Amino acid sequence: MFLYLAVSSIFSGFAYYDAFFRSKSSTAALTLVFIPLYQWLAIALLLLLCLGIRLGRRGVEKWRSGAQ
Repeated sequence: MFLYLAVSSIFSGFAYYDAFFRSKSSTAALTLVFIPLYQWLAIALLLLLCLGIRLGRRGVEKWRSGAQ
């Protein structure tokens, strides 16, 4: 599942870059229809969640080692 998310995010990044910075076409905004922007929000939330879990685990381990 994570691999799918990573590959699709990389693909959408290339698609957005191509549509908004390289394309001279008036239909470049259709990229937003076919490759949704909420995917990038999901990536950011997933990374924040992973970071929070990792930092939380370190805090709990530090707290447990100090309590003994």
